[in-house]
Amino acid sequence: MRGIVKSMPMIKKAAQFIVSKKREILLLFWVSVFCFIILETLARYLWGKQPDSYGYPPGLFLPDETKGYKYKPGFTGYFPNSPYDKIYIEINSKGLRDREHDYKKSPGVIRILGLGDSITFGAGVSFEDTYLRQLERKLAGAGFSTEIIKAGVNSYEFDQEYTYFAEEGYKYDSDVVVLGLFLNDIREITFEEVRKQKLDTENLLKDEGAGISRQDRSREKMTWKDGVVRICRVCEILRSARRNSYNLRYFQEGVMEEWTKNWPGFEKKLVGFADELEKSGAKLIIIVFPQTEQFRHSYNLTKMPQERLQKMGEEYGIEVVDLLPYLDAPNFREIYLAGDSIHFNKNGHNIISDVLYRVLVEKFFNVNNHAK
Repeated sequence: MRGIVKSMPMIKKAAQFIVSKKREILLLFWVSVFCFIILETLARYLWGKQPDSYGYPPGLFLPDETKGYKYKPGFTGYFPNSPYDKIYIEINSKGLRDREHDYKKSPGVIRILGLGDSITFGAGVSFEDTYLRQLERKLAGAGFSTEIIKAGVNSYEFDQEYTYFAEEGYKYDSDVVVLGLFLNDIREITFEEVRKQKLDTENLLKDEGAGISRQDRSREKMTWKDGVVRICRVCEILRSARRNSYNLRYFQEGVMEEWTKNWPGFEKKLVGFADELEKSGAKLIIIVFPQTEQFRHSYNLTKMPQERLQKMGEEYGIEVVDLLPYLDAPNFREIYLAGDSIHFNKNGHNIISDVLYRVLVEKFFNVNNHAK
């Protein structure tokens, strides 16, 4: 009580100061509000609204015991978010975004199996614009009798892609397997993670059955800070800049740590996969999708993953195609989906298909139209 009494004169002086400076404080407040409105208007005019991700439609996924999830055979739908909501998704009877293929290969046909994640699947682009489909057309146009099995599944890592091959992919008796690797594919997918992905997919199906969308679930988890950022463009830009700074530190340090700690086991898996294919008469091509942070025209960060993969390829006779030099151009953002630094638009897929076409024709096909 005595402390409160002693502090009363100070409180009184502070109140008197505020009253005496009321006009100045109000002026400062309204000037700050006016400046914020100007900044917000400029931010909305110069940066516009950040585009939504393409998203995935309800009903696309089914739970899976060994891979966590897979695509539903016979599914048809569209990417749900604008401007991608006119892009059709059709899944064949084998659970792939592709036309139908028999397991038995026709005589004289070069068969290629394409494994990968959402890039190979073609997130945000039409099926005809995916790099494997563009490659298929280019090979056919050059007179090669080819057939490409397009087995990309979003968010799969190499462990899941290999499980798919061991269970299903091998049945296509391919001459060449093109494995699309993203830098996070080095991550091991444990049984516990597969089980969690399966449970998450089961819960997703329950939500969809109850008419609850992913957006609804996202809104339930949204904090008040997320709500502010959604309506305040200046806040969104500031948070993005902070996140970008954090991501760059994580990229440089985290990627180097992962590709040091996990590399011996990952290398063993890749070499083992190549040996397994070799015994069945097939060849492995690894195409390495870079992250834009690695570009000289971006932040020029570590190239360790590509360097290690290239060295492995030279040592074990595995064809490793580093896409980084083909994609690293001053205007590289023009080959990616808007606001995306991982997934390519039609032009980006075209560049990838061109690179693969040259590698296949120069190193894997002979003049008799058969794989070496």
